[in-house]
Amino acid sequence: MFNLSLFKEVFYQSRIPQLIGLTDFSILLYNPAFCEFLGYSLEEISSLSVESVSHPEDMAKDTQLFGELLSGQRDEYQLEKRYIHKSGEIKTGILTVSRISEKSTGEEFLLGQVLDITEKKHMEEALIHRDKRLRKSEKLAVVGQMAAAVAHEIRNPLTPIKGFMQLLYSEKELNPVYLRIVLDELFRVETIISEFLSMAKPHTEKTMIVHVDRLVKQVIQLFQAEALKENKEFIFLYEQPIRGILGDANSLKQVFMNVIQNSLEAISNKGRIDVSIFSDETGVIVQFIDNGCGIPKERLSKLGEPYYSTKEKGTGLGLMTSFRIIESHKGKINIDSVEEEGTMVTIWLPYPSTES
Repeated sequence: MFNLSLFKEVFYQSRIPQLIGLTDFSILLYNPAFCEFLGYSLEEISSLSVESVSHPEDMAKDTQLFGELLSGQRDEYQLEKRYIHKSGEIKTGILTVSRISEKSTGEEFLLGQVLDITEKKHMEEALIHRDKRLRKSEKLAVVGQMAAAVAHEIRNPLTPIKGFMQLLYSEKELNPVYLRIVLDELFRVETIISEFLSMAKPHTEKTMIVHVDRLVKQVIQLFQAEALKENKEFIFLYEQPIRGILGDANSLKQVFMNVIQNSLEAISNKGRIDVSIFSDETGVIVQFIDNGCGIPKERLSKLGEPYYSTKEKGTGLGLMTSFRIIESHKGKINIDSVEEEGTMVTIWLPYPSTES
């Protein structure tokens, strides 16, 4: 059959870095591929310890697994390990160490093999750095777009403010009509800035059990007087009882106020908003259905983007903030609309996880 010299030739001619030795490391043999892997000559590497060519952060795991191998807890082990090349370069390999026995004498040896994955690791790191650069570039692009959008939105009301202030200055007298327009436009600037800050600031929540039905009822009561004054009607239906969800009451209240405000602006005189709250085994569902002007199909996909609004003087930030709040609650918000028929906004909020 095969003789010892054949296995010796296989060991020395293999292109896979290998070492073989006694379990106490009193004798260690390296093949040329191992020497090439670390940049040392055979004489140089024979005088070095395993620790001296190993990355110190990987030695603890290697030592632990090696101890388990010697104690008989395992017959082999494998780990990704970093080595220090003669040049100082860090080389990475998949190290496999196995225990082998010589049947005739019972003597035990250790066989170590290293699959060089240094280039693969370099490629992975390069891809990670590239992705980080791309994400940074994308963030800068978004910041630029937001800055341009804010400037554009604020410049719109500033134009009439400037014009009417010039008229007031030239006429040398206070015109109540001009003053009313200036105050309205200043209020619009304040609204734009407030919405932007609400969207841009870090979102902090005071998490607690929230009863959505009670919260929605409070919001409807806030708008009830305004709705009655304009001959607009609320129909409020909900199951009893509704389980509480885990969330931030103030943030969710902001969402419900945004949705109801949009609905009130969309419906005409004698319009109607149906608000329904029900639940399933996963969470609470809140639906707002109005019979207003609806939203054109081509505009639906853009809802929630900053500075995109279906309203003439809207900024789109209210809806974008609402999407962000619901997402932070691990919920979902969906908008269906038919032009000239109405809009349905569905918000799903999950029950607290039993694992938390």
